[in-house]
Amino acid sequence: MTGPVLEIAVYKIADADTFDRIQQQTHTLAQQLPGFRRWTHLSDGPARTDLVEWDDHAAAQAASKTFMEAAEFAPFREAITEIQAFVHFPLKGEIRFGG
Repeated sequence: MTGPVLEIAVYKIADADTFDRIQQQTHTLAQQLPGFRRWTHLSDGPARTDLVEWDDHAAAQAASKTFMEAAEFAPFREAITEIQAFVHFPLKGEIRFGG
């Protein structure tokens, strides 16, 4: 896959206050990973969704490996109680409605 990739992670957390602090620290670390473009956080209490855009599939895969193995991402991993979905999709463009 070439071109930008959107990573979608849907998960649950136990403690929102603690997680929000950890997520901010993790976001700062993620910005330093090769191919990082942007990270959008969505939340509804313990239900969370992250939309992360990467330059390409290789960058997304490498970042996933780093998130799962690197010690600096351990607090983020440990704060998640359930992963409901984790997928990568190639970005093909946008569809805009209205004027």
